[in-house]
Amino acid sequence: MNSVAHHYEPSADHLPQNLEAEQGLLGAILCNNDAFNTACAELEPEHFAEPLHARLYEAARAEILDGKRVSPVTLHHRFAADEAMKAIGGTVYMARLAASAVTILNAPSYAAAIRECWLRRQIIMHAQDAIARASGALGATPDDTGTSIATGLASAVLEMTTATQGSGRKAQTAAHIADTIIADLNDAYRTGAEPAAVIPTGYTDLQRTLGGFRRASMVIIAARPSMGKTTFATSTLRRIAGSQKHGVAFFSLEMAARNIEEMMLTDLAYSASNRLEYRDIQPSEAQHPDFAKRLEQLMEVRPLLEHMPLIIDDRGGLTLSQIRIAAMQYKQRFEAQFGCPLSVIAVDHMGKVKPSQRYYGDSTAEMTEVARGLKDIAKELDVCVLALCQLNRGVEGREDKRPMLSDLRQAGTIEEEGDVIGFVYREAYYLERRKYDDISLEDQRMARLDKKRNCMEVLISKNRFGPCQPVEFFCDMGAGRVQDMEHWDRYR
Repeated sequence: MNSVAHHYEPSADHLPQNLEAEQGLLGAILCNNDAFNTACAELEPEHFAEPLHARLYEAARAEILDGKRVSPVTLHHRFAADEAMKAIGGTVYMARLAASAVTILNAPSYAAAIRECWLRRQIIMHAQDAIARASGALGATPDDTGTSIATGLASAVLEMTTATQGSGRKAQTAAHIADTIIADLNDAYRTGAEPAAVIPTGYTDLQRTLGGFRRASMVIIAARPSMGKTTFATSTLRRIAGSQKHGVAFFSLEMAARNIEEMMLTDLAYSASNRLEYRDIQPSEAQHPDFAKRLEQLMEVRPLLEHMPLIIDDRGGLTLSQIRIAAMQYKQRFEAQFGCPLSVIAVDHMGKVKPSQRYYGDSTAEMTEVARGLKDIAKELDVCVLALCQLNRGVEGREDKRPMLSDLRQAGTIEEEGDVIGFVYREAYYLERRKYDDISLEDQRMARLDKKRNCMEVLISKNRFGPCQPVEFFCDMGAGRVQDMEHWDRYR
């Protein structure tokens, strides 16, 4: 027996609306223009259900923003010939609205009610569109899939929710911002607590150079292949999450979550006298005589991960919208499960983010879209986005292999959007691949390699918050270990 699913399809007349709130707000504005400044910072004409009210609000807003006083008299000439206004009695309607306003105290609640109804109308319309596409009705395209329809609907609803709630970042006076800075510094001085806007990097020298990772900013870590940018990022992220104060969402678009976790486990289990490489913990090594000892090392550090607010999402080909939606979900999960905020979103790497079809074939425009989209996510969610990036091959053609800003793929766009840009560089990588027939030169190469074998540099080439300078680290690439160099002087 076939069953027919019925769904609610409200007519335009039955869509959520609150005409009384619209009239109350317009009346308050026409009576006292201060009502606009009090309640309308995030209210747009399209939020009104009644088109005439939307036009009235748009006209009043334009006059007020132009520094003029607004009243039924000053708006009379704009609506004298308006047919909708004539249908309800002419411009005397504005006078009635103003006369009915007793106080502006209710203006904020009126504005909130208007925006709430608008959000509900938007949700209904987007849901109806998704139903039509899913059922193959008029307007559906051959490219519509269940996944694309669901993602589109979730993204649209999230857009509406964000628009209604606001991003949490509003225009402020210089004095108010200064007060916030001074209060944060005063709290840090009195209590020793870290400022809420700063996320410790987990490294002494990097912390000194950057002052920490900043919320609402984008840090770009770039390198040629095999330099260790993923190793550096993984070790950094587990240090940040290890404080249990900052949630980390790692979108690994290139490497599988298992490979990332192997690197993290060997990093946690690392000691100079008993190093463990991630190739040593593969199932193919299970019959090795030392395998039981290796397994015991992993089991010893496993509890450190139990309460670590770190999520690794290794789905490939994610779009900006999918990253944004997932980050919102992880934000709620961190708050509920770990009692900490989402502080860092890492993306490995930018070139693997799937761009929209808008700029198909134009790699520069696609990278611009990705870079700006990630920066928007940082500001919207008030997190630090740590974005990994590949360098072009220009480095390989130079005698000096140290990267520079011009080596970034689509350099202009990435350089513009990044608040901090660091290049991972290991001289040992090139020394290992260079051989000399001359014995003297070969001896020099081997001596230099011995000195630099465990050295990683992050060349800070752009820093909006401090100096641009190289930061040196100890690294053991096979074990996924990155550490402050000052603790490992014996390796120099």
